[in-house]
Amino acid sequence: MKPSLFFLPLSLVLLSITFVVSVAEEKQANSLNQLVNREVTRYAEGGEFVGAVTLVARDGKIQDLQAHGVRNLKTSEPVTTDSIFKIHSFTKAITCTAALMLYEQGEFQFDDPVSKWLPEFGTLTVEKEGGGEPVKAEEEMLVKHLFTHTSGLSYKHAGLFSDASSLADVVTALATKPLSFEPGTSWEYGMSIDVLGRLVEIWSEQDFAAFLDKEILEPLQMVDTAFYVPQEKEGRRVTIYTSGKDKPTEFSAAPENSKVPRAVPAFCMPGGGLYSTATDYFKFLRMIQNGGEWDGKRYLKPGTRDLMVTNQVPESIGWIRFGKQIRDGFGYGYGFNTVVKKSEWDPAAKVDEAGWGGKASCHYWFEPEAGTIVITLEQIIPYRQSLEKVLKGPVYRALGDSVSAK
Repeated sequence: MKPSLFFLPLSLVLLSITFVVSVAEEKQANSLNQLVNREVTRYAEGGEFVGAVTLVARDGKIQDLQAHGVRNLKTSEPVTTDSIFKIHSFTKAITCTAALMLYEQGEFQFDDPVSKWLPEFGTLTVEKEGGGEPVKAEEEMLVKHLFTHTSGLSYKHAGLFSDASSLADVVTALATKPLSFEPGTSWEYGMSIDVLGRLVEIWSEQDFAAFLDKEILEPLQMVDTAFYVPQEKEGRRVTIYTSGKDKPTEFSAAPENSKVPRAVPAFCMPGGGLYSTATDYFKFLRMIQNGGEWDGKRYLKPGTRDLMVTNQVPESIGWIRFGKQIRDGFGYGYGFNTVVKKSEWDPAAKVDEAGWGGKASCHYWFEPEAGTIVITLEQIIPYRQSLEKVLKGPVYRALGDSVSAK
């Protein structure tokens, strides 16, 4: 007759429970590993794939980390789990975090005009509908407009930073260009976060990259995250490829590969300049998911963190959009997109899920409260969302989550 747990010493009961949990976790991990590998393999069979790293975490712990494909088509060198990717717009959330840390120090208020620190933004112009000479802006650009991409700043003038000598130079030049719309009246993805990064320099009285290193990257031990890739790490960098619009399975090395900085560059782009790894970026998201604190260090107060993951775009503006593509049900907080309601844009997304992507087809999404984090890193331009959509539904189901019906 088997002894009941009731009659066993407490230490043995706890050991038994731990063993059962460990076995259950191992089985789930194995199942998740197989599922992710299967879905990525199916995706790769379509030919629109070179290489990737995928990471799935739950409750602050990595449950699955895999490398897929190659990092260089010529050499066939495989991607590894510590491969370094240009994460482009993943940079934005880190920049927003830096700004919010300074907000908590009383350096600014969200309704402050940008011109309070950058006088050149006090005389802005706006593109005239139907063409013609730009007209003087009637609305002031406020700091909150930068966080939410409602400033009127677009990527039309992205050429300003091709050979920029400093972040200050880029922002000064940007102020001379017409806005796409009156600040606070619409939503357009663009260079808002780059201006916010310049404000971080002014508020902190520090170089932007140095502030990020000191206050975020080093404390979180994001050892492979920087605005450059040192020569000794080049062997881990994944080549960025471009694919033809009409031939998405044909790849050529992107010009960006020849411009990889080997030391801190003169212009560290706050909206898209970082290189990183899946495990490094996980550390950042884990801190955000944990309410702005990790390992005994608080980066943001919980209430400030909440501003990042809840929609801050006025209802009058509507959902975020890219050209004619409206992402129905998706709003934008002070750092991340956020799912406000279920829609056909991303049927597997859960209400309150947050996330974003990067120019070379990198993605991440997470549940702001303790739960799931998923990161998928590729290096293919133009941007495609395929791998996120391939994995999201299956991963949620594998972890026992059902799509929120709220």
